[in-house]
This record gives sequence, structure tokens and C-alpha cells, in this order.
Amino acid sequence: MPNITPAVFLLILRYIYTGVLDLTNQSGFNILALLVAADELIPNKLVNYIQHHLINEESSWLQKHLVIILHTVFKLQSCKTIQDHIMKTICKNPKSFFELKDFLTLDKDIYLKLVMRNDMDIEEIDTWKYLVKLGTEQSVTSKGKSKDVINWGENDFASFKKFLDPFIPYIRFHEISRNDFYFHIRPYKKAIPEDLYEDLVTYLMANITPKVSKLPSRYGSINIDSMIIEKDKAAIITNWIEKRTNFARKPVYQFKLTYRASRDGFNYENFIHNNSNGAILWLIKISDSENIIGGYNPLGLRNMNYNYNYKNYNVDCMYEFGCDEFNHYCDGYGNDCDYNGNYYGNNYEQWETTNDSFIFCFEDVKSSNNYALSRVKNPSTAIYSYDGNWMNFGNADLILNGQNGSCTQCHYEKNLNVNNFVVEELETFVVQKT
Repeated sequence: MPNITPAVFLLILRYIYTGVLDLTNQSGFNILALLVAADELIPNKLVNYIQHHLINEESSWLQKHLVIILHTVFKLQSCKTIQDHIMKTICKNPKSFFELKDFLTLDKDIYLKLVMRNDMDIEEIDTWKYLVKLGTEQSVTSKGKSKDVINWGENDFASFKKFLDPFIPYIRFHEISRNDFYFHIRPYKKAIPEDLYEDLVTYLMANITPKVSKLPSRYGSINIDSMIIEKDKAAIITNWIEKRTNFARKPVYQFKLTYRASRDGFNYENFIHNNSNGAILWLIKISDSENIIGGYNPLGLRNMNYNYNYKNYNVDCMYEFGCDEFNHYCDGYGNDCDYNGNYYGNNYEQWETTNDSFIFCFEDVKSSNNYALSRVKNPSTAIYSYDGNWMNFGNADLILNGQNGSCTQCHYEKNLNVNNFVVEELETFVVQKT
């Protein structure tokens, strides 16, 4: 039986005999001790209750004693809920945690779990600085601690390297600036793998694509007010906007929500009014599907207006309907129409030219690993604009009119594996690089 205080023992007895657990007026330390005891003695139902009580009712106490709590709950297999909550809380503002007086007592394995996360909102050089601070405290001799790294001996570097090794694969060294490299990385050269160090020097001095680091940027700093995607998917979309494959210095993008169908209604005037300027990101949650599809138009809807004439003719009377030699849909008489046979009014219609547009499909709401990205093949057939248009990529590849849409591969590289669809939720964002 774990060592427990009389107060905690009384709470356990009362629960066993009455089935009631009253945590009112109990200190945070007593509740934490009860959680430890419950992990070994009491069914998971009570463990879950205690975790949620700490999260919802003792949040201020949690913030003041994060290191002690982390050391406690990370030993408990049944306490994943509070573990995840605390880690996410730290990742939102990690520097305030790393500046705590007892941070230097933090178990290195817990810091490693933080460094391994992609959602920490922190500059990579700061991740490194706090790692050096923690490693110096926990691995270097007392003589080394009291003096500058320039005075470290071989044993100090050997101890520090042993501490550092598990962290190396998770540091985005190539996002660290040249100045920060010189002042904060170079002094620890003896503790860094030689191939990584040379790779980093080559990148900083000659801008040669690095061979070692393939980690994506952390996405903790990305803010997107979306009910469709989380930050991890927004980070991937950011990479696509910049046309990067492996890494880059972290850009800062602002995703400003301009339209949400569940809030603003499937109303064309609202949609077009809110998206009149700037590069636009569309996100679509498909009804009765796990798929999330969307597109990025760097031109925005700058040529749209409210007065539109949009009509549908009988597709049955058309012949040779489809994507023709002029790379657009027509009815065989030279009249432009979309994939569904909708003709555009005479007020406004034209191709918009860009080489930077793309469409995409995430095949799982919960996962960011399975996706299809399709870029425009010919810039001159990237975006088809016409009065009444909601969204039209390639005049076939991704078309949206209100709650209904379709995807037929034509002017973009890949098929999204989606045909006709009904929209459950639609969001648009103006995308700005700050």
C-alpha cells in the first residue's frame, strides 16, 4: 500500500463505505496524494473523477506546482488525462514554465517529452537555451556550473553530451539564426554530432539544403480559429503555401476567419462580402464523411461582385460535354460552363492566372498523415471566376456552389478521390504573412 496521510486514508474509507467522494475544502496536495493512492487501490472511475476535479477545480493550484505534479503523475499509468492536460498547458506558454524556480529539478525525460512535441509555442533557440540550462545543472560538475562553458573540461563536455544525445533528433537546429548559432550553438560544438554540426554550418554559410534535419516546424505559434482543422493541419497548409517539403525558418502566418457557414449561413452575399480582398484559404467538412477538402487561392475573390446572373441549362441537350482541347468545360458550341453544366451569366467571367494555387484533401479528421495535395499544372487555368461563383479551381477540379460541390481532376495534378459532395461546414480565411 502506498504511503498516505490520515486525511487521504479517511477519504478512501468514506468512498469505499458510502460511494461518495467529497473533495470540497481539500488541499491540492491532498487531492494529488489521493490520486496516487487511487491509481493503485481504487477503480479507474474514481481516478478519472479526481483527474477532472484537479483540471477543472484546482487549475490555479496546478499552475503553481507544475514540476511537483509532473513528477507525480508521469509515474501513474492511469493518469493520461491530466498528463496530456498539463503538457498542452505548458506548450501554450512554455517560457513561463521554464522560468519557474524549480524547473532545474525537472526530470530530463519529462523535458524530452516536451521537446518531442510539435505544438510548443517557442522559438527553437529558446528550446536549446533551456536545454543547455537544464543539462548544465544536472550533468556538469560543480566547477563547470560556476564558470563559462569556455572553461569546461573534457569530462564536463562528455557528461553534457550524454545528457544531450536523446534531445538532438528533436531540435530544429536549422531554424536557428546565424547569430544565435555563433553565440549559443558553436560553444557546445564538442557535444553535438559532427555530421549535424557540419550540415548546419554549410546551410548557414552557403544556404545549401541540409541533409540531416527533416523535422517540420513547430506549430504552437500558429493560430487558426477553425472548427474544421487543428493547428497541426494548419502547419501543413502553411508548408504548402510556401512550397516547402522538409523544413524552413519558421514563418508567421495570420489566418483571419472571414466566413463560417454555421455562423453566417450559406448566403452568397455574406460569403463574397467577407472575402473581397486577400489570399483565401477554403476549408470544407464533407457531410457523412471523414474527409476535409479545401483550396488556396492567392488571388482572392477580388473580381467578384454581388450582381450575378447564374442559370442552369438542360445538360441533356449538350454534346461533347467535358474538358476540351482549350482546357475548359464547354457544351460543344463554345459556351463555357462548369462540370455540372451550369452556364455563367454575361456580367463577368474569366480565367485568373497564378502558379501558387492548390487544392487538397485530408482523409481523416483526427490524423494529419493521410492527405492528397494537388497543385495547378498550367497557371493560366488555375482559377475560373464568374458572377455567382463561390469557389472554382480549374473549372472542374474543385467547384463549390452553396452547399453542393464536385471534384473532377482536369487542370490540377492529382485527383482528390472525392466526387460530388454536400458541405457540412465551410470556413474561409484571409491568409497574411506577418
